[in-house]
Amino acid sequence: MKEGAFPKPISLSDDGIRKAFVSDEVQAWIDDRISLRDQKDAA
Repeated sequence: MKEGAFPKPISLSDDGIRKAFVSDEVQAWIDDRISLRDQKDAA
C-alpha cells in the first residue's frame, strides 16, 4: 500500500453518495501508520 494512501471506500448504493470502508482494511491501515510513526521516532 502506498504511504499515506487510505483504503479505498466501498460504494453502498448506486447514487455514489453513501460509502463505507471495510473495517479490516481500516484497522490494517491504522496499524501500518502507527508502525511507520514508531519507526521514524526510533530513528
